[in-house]
Amino acid sequence: MSMAGQIAFITGGAMGIGRAFTETLLAEGAEKVYIADKNVDAGQKTVAELEAQYGSGRCALVVVDITNAVQFEEAFQTAADESKQIDLMVNNAGTLNEYDWEPVVQLNLVACVRGSKLAMKHMSKKNGGRGGRIINTCSDLGLIDFHQLPLYCATKHGVRSFTSSMALHPDKELTGVQFACICPSVTRTDLMRSYNETISMAEDLEAIAIPTSRVAEGFLKLLRMSRMNGAILYIDKLKCEFCKLEYVGLGPAWTPQQ
Repeated sequence: MSMAGQIAFITGGAMGIGRAFTETLLAEGAEKVYIADKNVDAGQKTVAELEAQYGSGRCALVVVDITNAVQFEEAFQTAADESKQIDLMVNNAGTLNEYDWEPVVQLNLVACVRGSKLAMKHMSKKNGGRGGRIINTCSDLGLIDFHQLPLYCATKHGVRSFTSSMALHPDKELTGVQFACICPSVTRTDLMRSYNETISMAEDLEAIAIPTSRVAEGFLKLLRMSRMNGAILYIDKLKCEFCKLEYVGLGPAWTPQQ
């Protein structure tokens, strides 16, 4: 599906995976990308660099803390009012902190749900919209369990299940809104580096991590699909493939102790 003339709104678009997604959208011809981020310096730097490359007015920084419901709703509505439409919503912002759990849940999961619902209300043909697509950034840890990051796993499993469940909604044809999630393996970002410095790992994450450009390749694969609803796209160094979870394998049979 062509991005020409499309308007996108992406959270956490100033750095890392979000910036790679933003650049991909502009390279594919998106008319404008709204970058929602609370990091003003990084956001301004990204906008300046990308507009120098792709043209003035092609992207805009929306300074917002998306864990604040009022701020998030106002920021999205401002972008929608200005452009008259949002065709693609990318809920990408996320964090990792196993010691301070509530902000992680608010950003990784609650803000993702809120962003999806804001976008769906705006896009739905039942509300006078013209349809659209919602892509949520998940993780390979939304597909498996990992003892060192139980909280992060919980939020990403929530994102994956929420996205997949929304894609099954019986009104999906009437709303014209498609849902998909992208699940990259450990990726070379500042978030990964901060984790690698604070948690003892058997492996050097820097050595096994994939670059953000690799995740962007998968993102582009989703963008170019005419129909992506329900897609769960897993990406690592060697694979970029779709998967479907119909049940969770619990491994060897577990017998309760009497």
